[in-house]
Amino acid sequence: LLRRVESALRERGVPTRMAGSAALLSHPAVADLVALLRIVHEPTANVAMVRLLSGARWRVGYRDLATVGSRAKDLASARVSKPENSNELPLHDVMSSAITNSDKMDLVALAEGVANPGDVQRYSPAAVEAFAEITSLIDALRARSAEPVLDLAVRATRLLGLDVESRLADHDGSASAALEEFLSLAVTLGGGDERMTLGGLLAALDDAEAFEIAFDFSRPAVDGSVNLMTVFSGKGLEFDSVFVPFMSVGAFPGGRKSGNWTSNAAMIPWALREDKPLWLSNRSEEHTSELQSPDHLVCRLLLEK
Repeated sequence: LLRRVESALRERGVPTRMAGSAALLSHPAVADLVALLRIVHEPTANVAMVRLLSGARWRVGYRDLATVGSRAKDLASARVSKPENSNELPLHDVMSSAITNSDKMDLVALAEGVANPGDVQRYSPAAVEAFAEITSLIDALRARSAEPVLDLAVRATRLLGLDVESRLADHDGSASAALEEFLSLAVTLGGGDERMTLGGLLAALDDAEAFEIAFDFSRPAVDGSVNLMTVFSGKGLEFDSVFVPFMSVGAFPGGRKSGNWTSNAAMIPWALREDKPLWLSNRSEEHTSELQSPDHLVCRLLLEK
């Protein structure tokens, strides 16, 4: 969501600034690295594949993207066996066929079309070369997928050439800082456990972005820029003006609240209920002192009345 807001503001010439996980994971260098790791882990990560293909390194055009997408769809359709006269088959066979055809292997994988593009005359020479390079890169990383996830991330950085690019074309040093912070983050999320898998790292990154886990990383500040942050990191901060996009009834804030024990009878503490189980009579002294707080005593008196 923050990326959509940032894109809309930048299209209108409004400078923006993000901090924390949103800034780190949306940095172009880190986003390319994560996209490559997603494809290595999940061949059906089509959004990640499109990012690599259309990015600054390969610059595959829309026509070639549409053609390879059509090729990937044809390859996926060829794997799905459609039984003839399915209406006359027994129910068990029909259900088995439905389950089989819903497997992930039957999904359209753009990576498959890139690895097997078919007739190369349908593509531009630059696109054919890009397909071969990306396929070779993915195969090289998958062959090393048993490595510790940090080593795999470092290898992916080098194969993409991000380490060299960050030294030569990184005028403000943000790309180098972002890559270093990302590798440090991979170590932190792994907790020093070398058994952490690539899938575990990607899931942790998704959680970090969704819940705005704080990182010591921010993009360089620009005068007059708009600070973009989630409600998780924005609570308690003071600004002259605050705008909450997409706020509407049922969307944000949304969800049903369960209430508390003063308004919901089902949530009354067990110690205040007459039908409490016997084992609660042996509760700890700490819990007993908590139940003797003024709030609980007032509620107990009201219940007794």
